[in-house]
Amino acid sequence: METALPPLLSAIEASKARDAALQQVSDNSGDWMALALIELAEMARLPSGWANLDHGFTGEDMRRMIVPLCGNPHHNNAFGALVRTAITRKIIEPAGAYRAMRAEGSHGRKTPVYRWMCVR
Repeated sequence: METALPPLLSAIEASKARDAALQQVSDNSGDWMALALIELAEMARLPSGWANLDHGFTGEDMRRMIVPLCGNPHHNNAFGALVRTAITRKIIEPAGAYRAMRAEGSHGRKTPVYRWMCVR
């Protein structure tokens, strides 16, 4: 018995679908997204700590920074929406590198490295 696979989207269609899904998660995050973005912007301006990470940081690192300050969001995909929004608002930018994730459930898969844009 053959199972029909869904059709493949063009790169543009796939990006639009991703953006729509992340926007929906962001819209449903209540105050969490706004608070997390404020906290990220504040971290970027600190004279020490995360703002001075010369080697950059990952979304996984951001999660470890944000959860103690803002709690967990309503859905795990909110962290992807947070990263995307932080890039759009020029709080962070991709550093052009990838690093293995360290959380047990991530199984060491590669993830983008980011750096602050709005430092001081």
